[in-house]
This record gives sequence, structure tokens and C-alpha cells, in this order.
Amino acid sequence: HRRRPPAEPGAMPFDGTAVPGYLRRPEGVVRPPLVVLIPGLESTKEQFSTFEPYFLARGLATLSLEGPGQGEMWYERAFSDTDYRRAFQAVLAFARSLDDLDHDRLLLVGTSFGGYLCLKCAPLVGDRLAGVVEIAGPFDLSAFDDLQPVLQDGFAHLVKAPDRATARQRLADVTLQGALDDLRAPVLVIHGGRDAVIPPREADRIAAALGDRAQVWFEPDGNHSCNNMYSVLRPAVADWAADRLAG
Repeated sequence: HRRRPPAEPGAMPFDGTAVPGYLRRPEGVVRPPLVVLIPGLESTKEQFSTFEPYFLARGLATLSLEGPGQGEMWYERAFSDTDYRRAFQAVLAFARSLDDLDHDRLLLVGTSFGGYLCLKCAPLVGDRLAGVVEIAGPFDLSAFDDLQPVLQDGFAHLVKAPDRATARQRLADVTLQGALDDLRAPVLVIHGGRDAVIPPREADRIAAALGDRAQVWFEPDGNHSCNNMYSVLRPAVADWAADRLAG
């Protein structure tokens, strides 16, 4: 059945190709602020179809996207840290072109590797950034060899590498070291104590780099991205976003 409000497919021009996404506007809200949702490894924009309603119900527009290496865009372009940030500039340009949205209020949400990506892209937003929600992302991939083999293979797919060793080399610049220094917006860092994909210590490293800009939500019984607690986490994240976007 058709979603309400509808999910409008969009193609945001980028370097001879396009960043695909779905834009949804809350009904009855004049110039709503925007929440940009960034998926993780082997995830797609469609995964957010069950997350978007929590933001929409609070009067927030949503834009769920796929960057280089993800979903549809994988066929056009492999992931690289630099290319992803360049593609995100195209997303920002698209958002600024939408006159029915409030361009001065924007918030980023990322899950798993998308948590890393939203933090890496956040400084590009500038003063318009109201906040960031980082859910279960890594600080870097220095422990690549300790990841589960299926995750190593997933990263190899992301960068279109022929093997894990090549993937490790192509992902060497995946790090938040120094990338958060100019980020002034508040960040909600969420991690589960039973996360078997990204170790909880990664949340500690992110929080340490952010200092007093970070608010840490640690769930001892939460699994990866606290998906086993979605009925608690998602409305709470949407409340936090709505509060920040209300100024």
C-alpha cells in the first residue's frame, strides 16, 4: 500500500551520477526541519521505512539516502571516505533547494557504519546542524582484523576490493581522529552492551573525542544498534531530535 506521507524518490546529482534517496514530509506542517538518515554497511535507504514514522509524527521531514558503496549507488561507485563526504555535499545542496523545508534546521542520524558516516559528514553542515544521533558506529577500523569474517567481507564488498587485505588498505582513512574538532552541535551516542558487531568501546572512544558535546546512552542489554529495543530507542531518538530541532 502507499505510504502516508508518501516517500518521494529523488536523485541528487553528484559527479556524473546521483545519490538516491527518499524524501518524506510530515502532513500539515509548514516548512518542517529535516532529519537526514544514513544507513550502514550492507544497509539501504529502505531500512528506514520503519524509523521515519517516529520523526514524521513529531513534525520532522526525513531524507533517507544511499551514498557511494551502498544500495543502488554501489553499482555506480564504490565507497571511499573522501567520495562519501563529497556525495554528502550533493545531499546538502539538494536540501537547500527545497523551499518548503526549513534550511536552517537539520539533524543527522546514522546506524552502525552509518553512525560513523554521519559524524564524519556532520562538520560539512556548519551552523545549520542542530544535532547528530550516532548509533553503534565505530571510531575507526584499526581493529579490522578482529571483526567477524562476514563483516570483513562486507567491507570488501563496500569498496569493491578483491580480498580482505585490499579492503583494509582502501579503508585506512576511515577514522574520526581529528574529524570532530570543529563539530559544535550536540551528539547523542548510543550503544548496546551486547553488541557483537561493533564493540561498545568504540562508543567510549567517540564520546572521549567529543567531550562535553556528547550525551551517551548505553544500554547493557542492547544488541547491535539496540535493534532488540527498537520500541524504546526509536521514539526516544525522535524525541531528542525534535527537541534539538525546536531550538
